[in-house]
Amino acid sequence: MAQKHGVNINCDLGEGMANDHLLMPMLFSCNIACGGHYGDENTVRETIKLAQQYGVRCGAHPSYLDRENFGRKDMEIPTNELINSLKHQIHLFQKIATEENCEFHHIKLHGALYNRAANDLEIGEVVLNAFEGLPKSILLYVPSGSDFARLAEKKFTVCEEAFIDRTYQEDLSLTPRSLLNALIKDPAEAWQQLRQILYDKRVNSITNKLVTLHATTFCLHGDSENSLEILTYITDKLNNG
Repeated sequence: MAQKHGVNINCDLGEGMANDHLLMPMLFSCNIACGGHYGDENTVRETIKLAQQYGVRCGAHPSYLDRENFGRKDMEIPTNELINSLKHQIHLFQKIATEENCEFHHIKLHGALYNRAANDLEIGEVVLNAFEGLPKSILLYVPSGSDFARLAEKKFTVCEEAFIDRTYQEDLSLTPRSLLNALIKDPAEAWQQLRQILYDKRVNSITNKLVTLHATTFCLHGDSENSLEILTYITDKLNNG
């Protein structure tokens, strides 16, 4: 089932999961791990080639250099070390994308760094410093309504992101993964959340309060338990109503 609906559904791929080839045909864009939490030259190249088969836009997915915790644990890292690490990851992706004649479409931070940068302006500035000098055509996927979104739009074209398979708190932060209700596993529930954000510009928080949420790209985690089932369901809904 190919993606034909035009909605920018993105997914984190190249992370060692076995379902990349099944998810890819239904995506608009993908975020490719480039050596921080996962990945190396081979996995980046393989994922880019797979994306090219289906016309999926490719982006870099840098993170804390933390394979042990899959980049999902916040870390205190000296500024120069974080900048150098991010530059190294971006350079790896950029090098391979150029070799494979693939457009460098976007950048999306991963995991704990994504969440930290969302509303920590100091870290946000560090991240943007690491991206200094990149082509202005590259989009930056950022958390919708975040401080980072407002900071980043001064230097990049931003694409505000919402999540299909994660629940939200009233302040639009994601429910911590340590809580039982952090993940959305039911395809119908995931579709309802996507539909509500896409068409109503609102999301239902875990306190059952409707909160305004504007987004132009929508993330599904490739390593989620029911990712393929969820993506198949919502793709069918978007294509066929």
